[in-house]
Parts: sequence; structure tokens; C-alpha cells
Amino acid sequence: MTRTLFRQFSRLMTANSLRFLVPLVFAIVGEQVSMGQSVIISEFMASNGRTMIDDEDNRSDWIELHNTGFSPINLEGWALTTDPMHERVWEFPSITLFSNGYLVVFASNKDRRNPGAPLHTNFSLKREGQYLALLDQAGNPTTEFAPAYPEQKKDISYGKGVAKADEIVIIPDKAPAKALIPSNGSLNRDWTQLDFDDGNWKSGRTGIGYDYGGLIGLDVRTMRGENQTVYARIPFEFEENTDLDALVLRIRYDDGYIAYLNGTAIARDNAPSNPDWQSAATANRSDNIAVNAVDIDISSAINLLSAGQNI
Repeated sequence: MTRTLFRQFSRLMTANSLRFLVPLVFAIVGEQVSMGQSVIISEFMASNGRTMIDDEDNRSDWIELHNTGFSPINLEGWALTTDPMHERVWEFPSITLFSNGYLVVFASNKDRRNPGAPLHTNFSLKREGQYLALLDQAGNPTTEFAPAYPEQKKDISYGKGVAKADEIVIIPDKAPAKALIPSNGSLNRDWTQLDFDDGNWKSGRTGIGYDYGGLIGLDVRTMRGENQTVYARIPFEFEENTDLDALVLRIRYDDGYIAYLNGTAIARDNAPSNPDWQSAATANRSDNIAVNAVDIDISSAINLLSAGQNI
């Protein structure tokens, strides 16, 4: 059986007040590295050719962090290092990683610390192997690959000494998508169905929203001052006979969302119980929180997947 991750890697699907983040990816995940601290390096990729695109459309190496604890942690003063002597090679800005939250840092050598934008280290990862560690504020490693992680293979992520070669990307970052800013409630929930005709909707790529610079591939800024809801459709193919025992939705969003799979609502946050075409989010989420991914268990939705086309 396969534990599969329904990952949302693309940026922020935003709306004026009802904002969400969209792209879809299925990926197999293995166990995580834990050294007694709640924030760990869950996995990394040292030879990225097709799995993730950064905010400049480059296939940069990446490092994923996971807060395994029950409390949010501000990462200011934490650091990533490739130095076995624990020199603080690249330090985090003031950014909060919430409980069960994920954060991707691109190991691109671009050195960017803006907490409201994708983070980039001042080093890249060596495919042939090297030391890698996450240091807490006191300089202690919460996760380390020592003396070095082994030689890496292209497009295969690595974590806890396990190469995750069975990762399946169903919809990559910057996937084709369509969006509509509704002007009335005539569509009801028809727009969430697979066979709905979205031929006249605005086309682009994930993420969907505005005010997030290079993160946005489908700009819906015309909703500002007009409506607080936006509809988005992202098609994907699913292979028949893929054996799953768990399904997880990984999503970044600002401020609220409702996710549908083939017409059925499967997850939501900061959304009213009876939403309509002009609903607003019920709470706000700051930008530096919105760019952090969170995982939602949607295993109950496995039976909603169809062989072939899905939405």
C-alpha cells in the first residue's frame, strides 16, 4: 500500500478576503528525521530536474522543513548549514512555522530572506553528497546528515537515509488552471464538477491570486473591490490501479479556502459553513504564514479519485 501526498506546491490562490493557494501533486513520502526537536528537515532534493520550480522559474535544489510539534515556532535565529563544525551558513528570518506546517527553502545560492516570499539559501546542494544540518537558536542540530548524505539521483528526494524514488508528481508546480470571479450565484456548485464547461474562464497557471509577485501564474486582481470569492479549476490525470492507503492535501493559502475533488468538498479552513458566490474568509492569515504549507488528511476522499481525468 502507498501513503500518498496530495501536495499543493504552487503559490497563493488568493482572493480579496477569501484567498487560497492551489496546485496539485501526489507524492509518496517516507519517514522523517527527528533529533528530539519539533522542527526537522523532512526531506531535500540535491538534483532537481522536474519536481519543483522556484519563483524565477528555475529548477533549484530544495530543503523541506516540518514542524512535528504541537506549537508554532518562530525560526528567527535558526540556521541551515553545510559545515560539520556547525557554522551558521544561512540564517532564517522571522517566520513562524505552525504545528504540522511545512516550509520549503530553495538551496539556490540566491540568498533571500524576505519572510513574505520564497526563501533561498546562499548555497546549493552537492549531488555527490555533503554534510547538511538544521540548527536551532542555540546552534544545536535538530536534524543532520552526517558525515554526509550519499550521492543523490536526479528528481529523487531524500530523508532519514531513505531515497524516495517512488514519488509520483500528478500536477507539477505552475500547472495549467482556470479561474472565474463570479458575478452571481447562477453556477451553484456545477463549476466543481468534472464535466463543467470552463471554456470561457480565464486561463493561466498556479498559483492563482494577486499581490504575491512572481508566485502568481493566474492573476485575478480584478476581484479586488468586486468580490471576495474566486472559483478555480485545476485538472489532473490519475493512473488506474494506483494503490493508496492515505491521502494528504498539502496547501498554502491566504486567507481561506474550500477544496473540492470531482465535485465533493474535501477540506476547508476559514470558510463559512454555508458559502455562496460572494463569501469572505472568516479570518485573516498573514503573508508570512500563508507561504508556509500545511498538511490536511483527506484519506476519506480516496474513493473520489477516478482513473483518467479528475478536477
